[in-house]
Amino acid sequence: MRVRQVTLAARNPQPVIDDLRYVFGIEVSLCETDMIDLWGPEMVDEFGLSTSVLPVGDTFLEVISPTRADAPAARYLTSRGGDTGYMVIIQCTAIEEARIRAAQLGIREVWEGPLDNVRSIHLDPRDTGGALLSLEETDEVEDWPWAGPNWREHAHTDGVTEITGVDITAVAPGKTASRWGELLGRPVRTEEGADTVLVTGGSIRFVENADHGREGLSGIELRCPDPDTVRQRAARRDLAIDRDGRIEIGGVAFRLGDGAPGS
Repeated sequence: MRVRQVTLAARNPQPVIDDLRYVFGIEVSLCETDMIDLWGPEMVDEFGLSTSVLPVGDTFLEVISPTRADAPAARYLTSRGGDTGYMVIIQCTAIEEARIRAAQLGIREVWEGPLDNVRSIHLDPRDTGGALLSLEETDEVEDWPWAGPNWREHAHTDGVTEITGVDITAVAPGKTASRWGELLGRPVRTEEGADTVLVTGGSIRFVENADHGREGLSGIELRCPDPDTVRQRAARRDLAIDRDGRIEIGGVAFRLGDGAPGS
């Protein structure tokens, strides 16, 4: 189990993409037109979204934007009051075992992917708690079809090298962390005061939500060899940087550091 991709949602995606590219030194490997070329318009039409995927080493940031008012992401952006974290995508090596655990926990599947080389399911956030969660199993562990066939040509690691974790705000962090831990078959620990699910190479932290009971993806941790330089770039973009050095882009707080690898 590994955090392989994390999705942000934005009404106007281009400024968010531009901030990510400038601050972290990354670039887009797949966009909406690429999706249509690869998989046909049905994939785009189904969700009513535009999308851009940016490699961070061999992990990925995605920025989506609704293209119609009835898209689920449009409703979510309205409920969140602006740009926000949207989905956590976990790569696993035994998705059928995870599906069995989900069914035993009463967690419903809301979507199943159509591609032959990757098995994908989205789980109902009303059942998981916290945030929208996708589970993915690829034919080849190192590959990632959702980033396009040539993503390695677009992967740069001078600024940041890997996604090592996410923060999820929850009304009941301990209970939600336990549920995710059971679902993913991973241990739960308390780290730096947060209930944390340990995954391969990183962690999923569940934190207290002081925002009127709303839950969601609120933070992303990136492995970064030179945090000072990255923060200087963020300052040049007039981005908010909190007292702990977290940079806000697209309604999400980005933490920089070596990360906390899981077992």
